[in-house]
Amino acid sequence: MIQDQQKLTKDLLSLIPNVVREMPPISASETDCLVSTTLCLYDPTWPKSSDDTKISCGPRGNTGTEEKENSLMKLKLLSNEGRQEEEQYGVSTELTLFTDPWTIKKKLTISDRSRQNCLLLNPRSVHSHIVRYLPEVSQKMVQEGSGLTVDVYDHNTHTTHQMLLTKLTRRGSYVLSGGWLMDFVIRRALKTKDEIGMYWDLSDSKLHFCVLSRAPTRVSSGSVLAVPSQAPIEVSSGSVLAGQSQAPIEISSGSVLESPSQAPIKVSSGSVLAGQSQAPIEISSGSVLASPSQAPIEVSSGSVLAGPSQAPIEVSSGSVLAGPSQAPIGVSSGFVTIASYSPLLADP
Repeated sequence: MIQDQQKLTKDLLSLIPNVVREMPPISASETDCLVSTTLCLYDPTWPKSSDDTKISCGPRGNTGTEEKENSLMKLKLLSNEGRQEEEQYGVSTELTLFTDPWTIKKKLTISDRSRQNCLLLNPRSVHSHIVRYLPEVSQKMVQEGSGLTVDVYDHNTHTTHQMLLTKLTRRGSYVLSGGWLMDFVIRRALKTKDEIGMYWDLSDSKLHFCVLSRAPTRVSSGSVLAVPSQAPIEVSSGSVLAGQSQAPIEISSGSVLESPSQAPIKVSSGSVLAGQSQAPIEISSGSVLASPSQAPIEVSSGSVLAGPSQAPIEVSSGSVLAGPSQAPIGVSSGFVTIASYSPLLADP
C-alpha cells in the first residue's frame, strides 16, 4: 500500500513543468525571474501581421504631447467655425460661470445729456438684443415707422417709464427719446462718462435700465460740494459747501457755507454762512452770517448777521444785525440792529 502511494507521488511530480520546479525563490530579483510583473494590454506571443503598429508597454515619450496639440488645433478650428456661425445667427454657445445680463452698455457722452432729449445706441447691439425679438409689426414700426413705445424699468429706483425706440434712417443708429432727458438724465443726475446698462426682457417685453458706474468727481476751487462729512473739510475760495460736518471747517475768502456744523467754524472775508452752528463762529470782515448759533459769535467789520443766537454776540463796526438773540449783544457805533428785544432781544 505504501509503495503504491510513493509511485503515485512520483507520477504526479513528473507531470509538473520544469519551469515550476526551476522557479527561483520569491526573494530573487525580478531580472532573474522568468515571470514579469509588468502590465501590458497584449501578449507578445500573440500572432500579428506586419501591418500592425508597434505597441509598447513602456513610456510613450512625446506622443501624448503631439496628440494634445492636435486635439487643441481641432478645438481651435471648431471654435472659429462656431464663432462664425454664432455671429451669423446671433446665438452664443460658449459656457461661462457668469452671464452679464446687461447686454447693452454705454458711457454717456455730452450729446446724450444735451437738450436733444435722446440716447444714441449702437445699431448692432440694439438689433441683436432688442429688435430681432420683436414681432414683425413692431420691427417695421421701429425701422420704418414713427417708432415703438417701450416700457423702461429702472432697477435702481424700481420705477417704470415710457420711451420711444426709433431708427435714424440717415445714420442707421437707434435712439431712445421721449422722456430720456427728464426721466433719466435729470431725475438720475446722469453725468458725462457715467456707464449705463440695458437689456431686453423677453418674458415681459420690457427694457431694463441700470446705472452701472459713476464717473469720478474732483472738487477744486469754485466747485460745488454737496455731501455730508465726518472729518475736517477745507474748501478753497469760490466754493460752495452744502452738507453737514462733524469737525472744524475752514473756509477761505469768497466761499459760501450752507450747512449745520457741530464744531467751530472759521470763515474769512467775503464768506457767507447759512447754516446752524453748535460752537463759536468767527467771521472776519465782509462776511454774511445767516444762521442760528448756540455759542458766541464774533463778527468783524462789514459783516451781516441774520439769525438767532443762544450766546453773546459781539459785532464790530460796520456790521448789520438781523436776528433775535437770547443773550446780551454788544453793538458798537455805526451798526444797524433789526430785531426786537426779549428779555434782551425777542423773536421778531
